[in-house]
Amino acid sequence: MAEHDASLDKWFENQLPRVAKKLTIKGIETPPLHIGGKVRVFTPRLPNNPAPGEDQTIPRVCCSLTIKNCCVGARHNFQFANENPRLYIYAFDERSVVQPSVEVTKEPNRAGEVWIVPHRMANWEIKPRVIGEMRLANMAKDYTELDYVLMVSEPTVWENGTTLKPDVAYHFKVTWSPEFRFTEPKVVPVDVYHDALNAYTVTR
Repeated sequence: MAEHDASLDKWFENQLPRVAKKLTIKGIETPPLHIGGKVRVFTPRLPNNPAPGEDQTIPRVCCSLTIKNCCVGARHNFQFANENPRLYIYAFDERSVVQPSVEVTKEPNRAGEVWIVPHRMANWEIKPRVIGEMRLANMAKDYTELDYVLMVSEPTVWENGTTLKPDVAYHFKVTWSPEFRFTEPKVVPVDVYHDALNAYTVTR
């Protein structure tokens, strides 16, 4: 495991003890990732729509170390996909992060989430790198099934054991019924990715 910055220790000492005991500070070797709509600058903040009982004391940028975990943690992006058919994959240079326990996030499916916190002044305004894009290709009328095509510009972990290659197009499917889940990414022709730039198809 990589070393974390000493300023993160000082930040940790100033947190509420009841919250701090449920956090782990750590250094990471790969960039923390985030998916969402177009954002130029990220600022740590409290969540707008927290889970019941989720921590409301620590401003943060919620990230994960794999694309799949990002998708699970930010599944609201897929709920009304027609409003935001293009999702961007952001990578950050920060390597000193906080890992909250499920007791803090209150959502077991967010296990492995990491937070970028303002342990240094530079973290109040963070300019990310855009390293990939997800484009909606097909969508069921009732939103229960979505097809996305994804490309990244650098090797990026989908989940443990699977790393996506740059400049290769991948297809994956999102389903909401009977539960929220993703299929594993499969290589498709790059033209499929480019075609999804201009429009998506509504099925059923």
